Amino acid sequence: MGCGCGANLYLMLNEGFDVGGMDYSNTQINIAKKVFKDKKMRELLCGEALSLPTDVKYDALVANSVFSYFSDDEYARTVLDKMIDKTTCSIGLIDIHDIDKREEFIKYRRKTVENYDEKYKNLQKHFYNRDFFIGWAKENNVTAEFCDSDVDGYWNNEFVFDVYFYR
Repeated sequence: MGCGCGANLYLMLNEGFDVGGMDYSNTQINIAKKVFKDKKMRELLCGEALSLPTDVKYDALVANSVFSYFSDDEYARTVLDKMIDKTTCSIGLIDIHDIDKREEFIKYRRKTVENYDEKYKNLQKHFYNRDFFIGWAKENNVTAEFCDSDVDGYWNNEFVFDVYFYR
């Protein structure tokens, strides 16, 4: 979910995995379709996360830097419900903005991005409490594991975490 133009899909496909992707951006999906025109993809879809079809199943699903663009926890919960219906084993959510670091994040962005509030006024981040994911995992009888972001040189490391769910 949130595959963009397919860079990660390309890497996984070249390693022999059966892959598919979905992104909100029609422009990104059209680029991916050109990149993968001669490759065997299970599905390559454009749509909002809530429209994720669940008929084709995967062993694992990954959403990288997607959940921070959702409007609220309820939307995220509905998407997670769709994701668990689409997977047989695991879900990985990468780059989840930590509610405990929200003020630090905003302060940092205001300091490093000129006119931050004006530039990003219509692109708010949604921040999550880890308890939200723990509760969802319990409701769905899956294990949740959290990891701190540790991408070398990534400015956002201190404001985000990753969460992985396993059946």
